[in-house]
Amino acid sequence: MSSTRIKADPGAPTMYLKNIFQAEIEKEKMGNPNLTNWFLIPYNQENHWNLYVMDLRRGYVYIFDSARDPRRTDYAWGILSLAYQVYKCNGGHCPNKTSFKSCKPIHIECAQQIGGTECGYYVMKFMLEIVTLQHDYEGRLDEVYTPRTAPYASEEIDVVREQWAKFFTTKYLLLT
Repeated sequence: MSSTRIKADPGAPTMYLKNIFQAEIEKEKMGNPNLTNWFLIPYNQENHWNLYVMDLRRGYVYIFDSARDPRRTDYAWGILSLAYQVYKCNGGHCPNKTSFKSCKPIHIECAQQIGGTECGYYVMKFMLEIVTLQHDYEGRLDEVYTPRTAPYASEEIDVVREQWAKFFTTKYLLLT
């Protein structure tokens, strides 16, 4: 998702999220036990990437931002809130339907970048940590994610770069 896309056509990302959430509602109605714990939503705005992790069942959106800037306008929040409200109105399972009119933002204490260009790698690292370390956890993400404000070491970022390069060359360039 990107601020440029939201400004150009706010209906497109809203419809995309609505369709994803509607599929989750259908899984709930059919009694499918494989419900999605968290939806990972990388977001680019003003040359900066951050990560939203949406927990539909609890109504939380965990925000991973490696370079917090209170001056940055968050164009995605309205889209996420609207999509969540549509999910609730269409019968999405949410134990706290009456306690939140919208989803609740929770800022995660996460690694903070030193420079101005590493944010994309930080988002990939956050996603990797979530899907590898917490993929089976069914509670609140902020209760299990280890707080960290120190920047990632260059070796940690190199691992993400190598994994991405290997995935891309294997999947799309058909190199082994």
